[in-house]
Amino acid sequence: VETASGTNAYGAAAGTTAWTIAVPLAPGASTIRVRARDASGNLSPEVTRVFYYDIAKPLSVNVVGSGIVTPNLNTSNLVVGKTYSMTATVQKGTTFDGWTGYGTTPIKTATISFVMAENLSLTAKFVDKSLPSLVISTPANNSKITTHEVLVKGTAGDNLGVSKVMVRIDSGEWMEATGTTAWSHLIQPGLGNHTVSAYALDAAGNASPTKTVAIRLPDYRGIYFGTYSGLGERGLIGVIVTADQRAIMLAGDNTSAYGAADAIGDVPIALDGAFDYKKPNGVRLLGTFTDTGFSITAIHPGLGSIPGSGLKKVATGKHSALVGLYYGTYNFSQDDGEVAGLVAADGQTLVLAESSRIPEESIGSGGASLGSVDDRRQVKVMLNGTSFNGSIDPQTFVISGLGFSMERLTTPDGLSPQLAPSPELDVPNELEQTMDVIQDATPIEVPILRIQSNVSGFGFVFSTQVGRTYRIQSSTDLLNWNDLTETFTADAEEYEFSEPEVEDAHRFYRVVAK
Repeated sequence: VETASGTNAYGAAAGTTAWTIAVPLAPGASTIRVRARDASGNLSPEVTRVFYYDIAKPLSVNVVGSGIVTPNLNTSNLVVGKTYSMTATVQKGTTFDGWTGYGTTPIKTATISFVMAENLSLTAKFVDKSLPSLVISTPANNSKITTHEVLVKGTAGDNLGVSKVMVRIDSGEWMEATGTTAWSHLIQPGLGNHTVSAYALDAAGNASPTKTVAIRLPDYRGIYFGTYSGLGERGLIGVIVTADQRAIMLAGDNTSAYGAADAIGDVPIALDGAFDYKKPNGVRLLGTFTDTGFSITAIHPGLGSIPGSGLKKVATGKHSALVGLYYGTYNFSQDDGEVAGLVAADGQTLVLAESSRIPEESIGSGGASLGSVDDRRQVKVMLNGTSFNGSIDPQTFVISGLGFSMERLTTPDGLSPQLAPSPELDVPNELEQTMDVIQDATPIEVPILRIQSNVSGFGFVFSTQVGRTYRIQSSTDLLNWNDLTETFTADAEEYEFSEPEVEDAHRFYRVVAK
């Protein structure tokens, strides 16, 4: 008996009528051929048989993202060399990105056919394309907040789950909220308008559209003008609310009687705009500030109430650099006392004067008047039908005809007081002593200027008073003045000044004497 494997040559088997042979098989199909030979050399017909030798190895199937593979042959022992197939199925909100691990390039079809090989590893990649959703529940958009701590709350969702929610206020740092599908985060806004933003992230890194809400913590700072009337009294009210949300209030009679003046320097305002202030004389001031104005009621024990109200002045204007509260003294003819001025960005002014050194029976008299500032910063005030002129710059406010001289107590935006007047405009002892010295001193004479023609550049001489202090300033527009000298004390009756080079097309000079 002779046998052969495939196309190999025949070889003799062991035995004759009963025979055996050991045939090595390669993986896959093998054909075995057998024939018999008798003693005469005659051959029998050839008989063939096909044998299959299967080698099974485990397949590795990886699924990235959210999807299903059917049949999932992961870890299954598959016959090496045999062809198999699997199909990828997406879930809601995902897309199939392809198969990798078989061949050199990704297979983008959902179904893959492959010939099993040893150590074969296939990967099906699903991509989450669904964005999370997010809602800010509280606070509501355009909310008016009356606390410095606000708990922002909301909800979020995603087809595969929310991993985290991020929140920030204005352009600050993004902070992770507490919770995911139901979330919250505590913020601490300052005064004014703010924007609260939030977005959600899912496990795939997809971000929801950013949602925002506007909130506002009331900021009442600014200048207000108004009127009051009641109990036989009528007059003007001027208010400046500073950055610390405290009101400085000026009120005075603006009738021909000019018989009352009052000032309160430290009235705290709650976040809802309400104030309740009791003066040392027992008068109680109740009222409310809003975005556009204020209302006030002065309750006089045993007498009744005097209501008043006013509107907020615009925050911007050509006189914004002058905005603020000015405070000082006046001294003319038979009267002297204290004076305060309030200047708004549109140039409107309110001036309050209170007598403090006239005969005893008239102590406390005074009043208020409205005025205006022109483009050259010249001031005009009407008092009892008479017009008085003055001037103003970012530091001083003077009405020469009335002897009013004031210095600003607030910064240019009128928000942060350097010094607030005492509640009843009583002059501190230090100021009283200073006023006594000035009252007894020789009046300041207006310097007389004389241009010098014998100097290079430009120069002038002006008259001085020995012991007085002076400084020289220049301007190109009569609005903005710059110091050319430091303040100096005169030791002669004239002072000579010159500039070797003047490059401006036109230049104005002035001398400030104190």
